[in-house]
Amino acid sequence: MENVENVANAEGAESVASVAILSVGKGVIVNGIERKLKEAEIGVICAEASVESIKKIQDHILLFILYVSESVDEVSECSKYLRELVDDTGKGVVVVAPKLEWDELWKQEPGLEITAWYDKLLDMEAFAEYIKSYLAGYESGKMKKKILVVDDDSDYAKTVREWMKAKYNISVVSSGAEAIDFLKQNQTDLVLLDYDMPETNGAEVLKMLREEPATKRVPVILLTAVDDKQGVASVLGLDLQGYILKDTEKEKVLVRITRFFHTQNMLMFK
Repeated sequence: MENVENVANAEGAESVASVAILSVGKGVIVNGIERKLKEAEIGVICAEASVESIKKIQDHILLFILYVSESVDEVSECSKYLRELVDDTGKGVVVVAPKLEWDELWKQEPGLEITAWYDKLLDMEAFAEYIKSYLAGYESGKMKKKILVVDDDSDYAKTVREWMKAKYNISVVSSGAEAIDFLKQNQTDLVLLDYDMPETNGAEVLKMLREEPATKRVPVILLTAVDDKQGVASVLGLDLQGYILKDTEKEKVLVRITRFFHTQNMLMFK
């Protein structure tokens, strides 16, 4: 492995590198990825898959490519740190690993937001094209998932926004009518919908969303108090992605949202 300090301190390296390949050792596949990204005029450096190495380069990197040669155990040291970094900054992580290890990595660090999954036997041209499109989207903010929070409690809505704004594009409305109007006009990846709202409650809003062609397939997770759980159970058949109790702490909320998007990404890349 080339010494990360030498790479990071090379003339102009910090200012041009936007992608870091993290691996244990630098083998044929890592060399191939590095070469292909450079051919695509993407600034890339290689670093050891360790917390110490990541800390030296993280301020200048937009996307981390986590390469697993054989087992996820080889990257266990840095996976937790990457999760915390992604939560705080919204930077991306792409995993290149044997498919049999994908679920193992998720079990090891279930809160780690994975942007994309690739098998070791990857199409280098397609991979480089994805990285290029990701970076372009990141700069414009388009790579962030879009979440709509629907809650008449402005204090709670602001809190949730603060928790998630580094990782996601968050919009907030305070009523069911506003939510329906918003969703008709804006592509949204997930709705966090308060169950207990005046006038039109969450169950009624959900039913209206499922009746509208434009909003029929929008994923919804209900936000609910403990004493609403029986009511929530009555609408679980309306293509609902589950619920989150409103007294749930920040880290568990983030893990729940990450788990939802993780499931979607796994289906997309498998």
